Amino acid sequence: MSNFYDKVTGKGWLRRHDGVAAFTVTEVAATLTVATLVIIFFSWLVKKLIIKTKPSLPLPPGPIGWPIIGHLLFIKPDFLQYVTKQSQIHGPIIKLQLGRKVYIIISSPSIAKQILKDHDAIFANRDIPVAAIKGTFGGLDIVWRSNGPELHKLRKLVVSEITSNKSLDACYEFRRREIQYMVKNIHGKIGSPINLSEQIFLTAFNVTINMLWGGSLNGEESNLGLEFRDQFKEFVKLMVEPNISDMFPMLRPFDLQGIESKAKKHISWFYGFFELVIEQRKLGEGPKMADSKDFLQQLLELNQTGDVKTSLSMKEINAMLLNIVIGATDTTFTTIEWAMTELLRHPNKLQRVVEELDAIIGDQNIVEEFHLPRLFYLEAVVKETLRIHPPAPLLMPHMSSETTIIAGYTIPKNSNIYFNVWAIQRDAEFWEDPLQFEPERFLNVIEKRNYKGNSFDFFPFGSGRRICVGISMAEKIIMLMLATLLHCFEWELPNGRKPDVKEKLHLLLSKVEPLVVVPISLAATLTVATLVIIFFSWLVKKLIIKTKPSPPPPPGPIGLPILGHLLFIKPDFLYYVTKQSQIHGPIIKLQLGRKVYIIISSPSIAKQILKDHDAIFANRDIPMASIKGTFGGLDIVWRSNGPELHKLRKLVVSEIMSNKGLNACYEFRRREIRHMVKNIHGKIGSPINLSEQIFLTTFNVTVNMLWGGSLNGKESNLGLEFKDRFEEFLRLMVEPNVSDMFPVLRPFDLQGIESKAKKNISWFYEFFESVIEQRRKLGEGPKMADSKDFLQQLLELNQTGDVKTSLSMKEINAMLLNIISGATDTTFTTMEWAMTELLRHPDKLQRVVDELDAIISGPNIVEEFHLPRLLYLEAVVKETLRIHPPAPLLMPHMSSETTVVAGYTIPKNSNIFFNVWAIQRDADFWEDPLQFEPERFLNVIEKRNYKGNSFDFFPFGSGRRICVGISMAEKIMMLVLATLLHCFEWELPNGGKPNVKEQLRLVLSKVAGKGWLRRHDGLAAFTITEVVATLTVATLVIIYFSRLVKKLIIKTKPSPLPPGPIGLPILGHRLFIKPDFLQYVTEQSKIHGPIIKLQLGRKVYIIISSPSIAKQILKDHDAIFANRDIPVAAIKGTFGGLDIVWRSNGPELHKLRKLVVSEIMSNKGLNACYEFRRREIRHVVKNINGKIGSLINLSEQIFLTTFNITVNMLWGGSLNGEESNLLLEFKDRFEEFSRLMAELNVSDMFPVLRPFDLQGIESKAKKNVSWFYEFFESVIEQRRKLGEGPKMADSKDFLQQLLELNQIGDVKTSISMKEIKAILLSIVTGATDTTFTTIEWAMTELLRHPDKLRRVVEELDAIIGDQNIVEEFHLPRLLYLEAVVKETLRIHPPAPLLMPHMPSETIVVAGYTIPKNSNIFFNVWTIQRDTQFWENPLQFEPERFLNVIEKRNYKGNSFDFFPFGSGRRICVGISMAEKIVMLMLATLLHCFEWELPNGRKPDVKEKLLLVLSKAEPLIVVPVARSSNSMQYQ
Repeated sequence: MSNFYDKVTGKGWLRRHDGVAAFTVTEVAATLTVATLVIIFFSWLVKKLIIKTKPSLPLPPGPIGWPIIGHLLFIKPDFLQYVTKQSQIHGPIIKLQLGRKVYIIISSPSIAKQILKDHDAIFANRDIPVAAIKGTFGGLDIVWRSNGPELHKLRKLVVSEITSNKSLDACYEFRRREIQYMVKNIHGKIGSPINLSEQIFLTAFNVTINMLWGGSLNGEESNLGLEFRDQFKEFVKLMVEPNISDMFPMLRPFDLQGIESKAKKHISWFYGFFELVIEQRKLGEGPKMADSKDFLQQLLELNQTGDVKTSLSMKEINAMLLNIVIGATDTTFTTIEWAMTELLRHPNKLQRVVEELDAIIGDQNIVEEFHLPRLFYLEAVVKETLRIHPPAPLLMPHMSSETTIIAGYTIPKNSNIYFNVWAIQRDAEFWEDPLQFEPERFLNVIEKRNYKGNSFDFFPFGSGRRICVGISMAEKIIMLMLATLLHCFEWELPNGRKPDVKEKLHLLLSKVEPLVVVPISLAATLTVATLVIIFFSWLVKKLIIKTKPSPPPPPGPIGLPILGHLLFIKPDFLYYVTKQSQIHGPIIKLQLGRKVYIIISSPSIAKQILKDHDAIFANRDIPMASIKGTFGGLDIVWRSNGPELHKLRKLVVSEIMSNKGLNACYEFRRREIRHMVKNIHGKIGSPINLSEQIFLTTFNVTVNMLWGGSLNGKESNLGLEFKDRFEEFLRLMVEPNVSDMFPVLRPFDLQGIESKAKKNISWFYEFFESVIEQRRKLGEGPKMADSKDFLQQLLELNQTGDVKTSLSMKEINAMLLNIISGATDTTFTTMEWAMTELLRHPDKLQRVVDELDAIISGPNIVEEFHLPRLLYLEAVVKETLRIHPPAPLLMPHMSSETTVVAGYTIPKNSNIFFNVWAIQRDADFWEDPLQFEPERFLNVIEKRNYKGNSFDFFPFGSGRRICVGISMAEKIMMLVLATLLHCFEWELPNGGKPNVKEQLRLVLSKVAGKGWLRRHDGLAAFTITEVVATLTVATLVIIYFSRLVKKLIIKTKPSPLPPGPIGLPILGHRLFIKPDFLQYVTEQSKIHGPIIKLQLGRKVYIIISSPSIAKQILKDHDAIFANRDIPVAAIKGTFGGLDIVWRSNGPELHKLRKLVVSEIMSNKGLNACYEFRRREIRHVVKNINGKIGSLINLSEQIFLTTFNITVNMLWGGSLNGEESNLLLEFKDRFEEFSRLMAELNVSDMFPVLRPFDLQGIESKAKKNVSWFYEFFESVIEQRRKLGEGPKMADSKDFLQQLLELNQIGDVKTSISMKEIKAILLSIVTGATDTTFTTIEWAMTELLRHPDKLRRVVEELDAIIGDQNIVEEFHLPRLLYLEAVVKETLRIHPPAPLLMPHMPSETIVVAGYTIPKNSNIFFNVWTIQRDTQFWENPLQFEPERFLNVIEKRNYKGNSFDFFPFGSGRRICVGISMAEKIVMLMLATLLHCFEWELPNGRKPDVKEKLLLVLSKAEPLIVVPVARSSNSMQYQ
């Protein structure tokens, strides 16, 4: 109250008070009045002078206009053409003045993004023109209504009731009926010219009103629909006509141009139409309407409700109906009209659409909506049409609700903002050949452009809050109508005319002339003209291909002439291609004879092929052995992509792999599992061949599901023979075959592979024929009448006469072989590997057993209903499939056409292999990828599954050729593994270790053996023709010289070490480092490049000053560089590196980091101790408040507060009052310790000298660090005493948890007392010194830049207010303060060289050899000041962090801004540091003003120890800001 009283009586903030209270009321009033007028005058004068002399930011540029009327008389030929031309002259953001109205035209994606995404809320209003006011009852519709709750209500209503998937699906029959009616109409006019524009409009109109109220206007009523169109056109013309009443609002009452009265007249027609419909609907109230409600009925019910929040007036209903009918009809019709026009102008594109329709729909079917998602090219045609001819080329105008800065220009409040999407979507900067109609551009994009307004070079329906609500409906209608028109008819232009493409702009960009065409029935033969077009299209394409070379093929190793890389593949194909990918990149090319092999080792490239271009790569190049084994590729695996393949896959999925099919034969699986258990039980205590047992069980489960039989007892030998035969067949299939590499040699079968495969495969088909024969005999009786197994269904399809569904006996045999071999060998291999890995990792095995005991319990047997709950076992299976994928290269895909992928040309008919073995072991995507860690599948944010959606884990493939048997394999694997581990314990004989050598055939199985595509000495043993003999001799000569050249190259030109300055012998560069290490290495990097080498004694230092090289190290090779080379001083200070900062990379480090992150740095941990931070912040405010107007050492105060916050979070204590001296001593001790660590130490440079401690650094560090540990020991002792009582039972701070981990006996989780002390020192020093330094620098920079300081204060006042205190929930909204912190960290990174990394092996980076055990420093100080990445980098400009397209954060993803590091060794305390820095800065600036003593300027000299701090502390004078600081008392 006293503070409030002070304000009233004049004792408040910066107010003089010398006798005011003695004035009379009249005198006071008169004085105030005169003063006010004087102030107003001078304020206006100053403002004008400031605007003239130094405007804050200018208005956007634009052409010179007339006084008063502005640019009105210059707009010709139309507004769109005029603004486009002016934008080309004046830039991507221009200003026009039309009377009193300001128009801003945007022609740049980046500026559009700033407005529609970054400042969407400000620009979400409309400036409604007079004509629209009359047409929408003052803006009661969706289009023109002001932004707010009412608009949100209407948009939500439309989206949920009309444009949701559910609603659109519900009224599909309406669309279908109207489309069929259109086809019927056109069919009656075959061969005659028709006005297609009129027909399209009427259909789109009928589809829309059908969805709204279930009616349409056909037959005689169609004239009413056309009249609706004419009335709307006239109404739109009035809306876009320049209206003096809009430009000069004071003239509105006079309606000088008569636009208002004309609009009123036209709009009355629409509302008369709607009132008629509404009246009919009201008359129709009765029981018939009870079962269903269309949209109009729902609107009428909302009109009758009394709820203010949801009710709608009749005016709102009329306005909404007009919105929806017009928007859905006219926009849709315009797009279809333009699409048809463009296709008629480009016959080759039209032909491709027709071919796609024929392939997907067939010539005997009609177009249905379920076909649409597969019509990729037609979808691309629609998008390309919307790109070139956007229906609303300037979108609907947005209006700014406040004055805003955009792209460096001031946008005045109430400006009209237009987005010239017509120009943006034709801009050569973002689109190649933008004026060409090229739908293909939407097929080959890496990131698919859609209609959601996320891509600001393609947003025909707008973006943000005011994006069109009817996109989903428009897309369905456009696609369905276009597909139907092009599938049912061919189209010609009358008299050989060319399509007219003149544009006419009202609100929509329509054609000037309607599209008049001649429909032709598809039954007619292709005309000569069509054939000529096809011929010339082909000819032009060939010429273009010759004259315009495509991108290069993928890189790869140098091969031999003719043979290519065949003789270099060792030890096997998998390891060879993996090694080559590491050398040449994630996509490589190999040549084996005439065949091209492309190897993919990257998830992103795999996604491009298997998702974006799946249809192109869905074929197979069937090898010779498989041709014999599958009757020419009649099975599922090798059959070419097409209807026949789809038929077979559908049959297998629906009859075997469906839930119904799998559940139906569960009893078969159960029976075989029991039989396996019985067999193993009879051999308890004896060694058994578990692999053999697993194979036989999976084989029997599979054949049981196929035809109800199994091979047990004496017949089991037949199952094992099947296994041997199949393994031999696989060996033949993958053996390098000259007949495959040189197809011309196929007739000779030089290696005999074809004859061996034929002989081998005949065994399988004899086996199947005997089964089929038995089935046929069984099928003659009545026993099979009630049920059918899969084989019986196949046989029935063999007997049917229907060409589409019938199967030949060869197809049946090929399918049976596919299913048995695929289901058996792959499944068995996975289980074999899973058992092996579990035996290698007893702790994982124990966890599986514990889970089984918990879920299944006691004497129960494993049932399939248990499986979904066995989460850890599921994770074991996934981890097995990750490390040991059954098909490590998947089945090869073949490209059906030449395609560009990842910037490389993939030739037609190439064989594409996906190295999932390498991808799933890649350290970029998996932490410790070679470790068997099932837990990684439990803790993922997005669960990885087998559906092929995650391209870093897709062991069963992805896309059209994904394995059909995943669901069956998963059930069998889980059931067999669960049973084996639940029923038995397992031991290896004689204490042996499990063998993990891999053997690669088509599946990656255990046991070392001959690899795939290995070298084989049989090449020289061919039955030689003269050609083969020549090839052999030539090959040997080439091999010799290739090896010779390779050896010479390796000897004479190894990868060099990074460059650097010349050093002295032995000492290296030690004597040249001045004035300090940071300045020295920065100077040398300018001379020698972004990666340099220094030699300090025996130690190699590599300095990185380039974001791209930093990325290679910290992202691409993070695991290699994740260690530390710990200096002598740190060894003493951390008990040999037991802390988080200096500990070597490995499980112990991961344990400590996880502990700190989960218990302190998690949101939960930080929120739990918010009250500690709040209390300390209040304490610092109280302290400073007592020193108002006096000099204070702010650096010291900040340090004290950050230290207290940190220790409060660790053990609930702080050092205030008398104890603060102890804290300052802590600071001094730590600075001394940092100085010792940063000092160049001979003991570090020459490890042989360590015992002598020549500089005394080790002894000083030991003495210094003992002080810290005595301090921690006293804290620990106090905690132990407190912990003896009952008070600590309810809560545990971090120290208490550490002490409990010290007392447990579990080796894996226990922590020694030395580790506890080292961790405490790490956290206290790291959290305190780094945070304090950042706040100190931020305050310094703000005091140097008063304009920035003022902006921060204004933001704080706006967000927090002067009567509130800063709370942490305010922080996310303090965007400018956040930018200040980031800019501070950019210019003054606390650790300017980060902590040094050390490579665990010698590696090549950026073309240079980085020796093992080098010290790698990242010069973030230089990188973050580099003019290549930052504009005016030495200027303190927080605004640069507000206007970036991609927001830079602290996660280490952006390698031009990573002040806290990146990768495995990124700082663990980022989240805590960010909270403390923001909270302290906000509080200091909200509570006080700050002045420098004696008008001095802030000192910016830097001092580098481990942290880059100020050379001199920050001494300032605090000044109270109103009552802000008092709120903290």
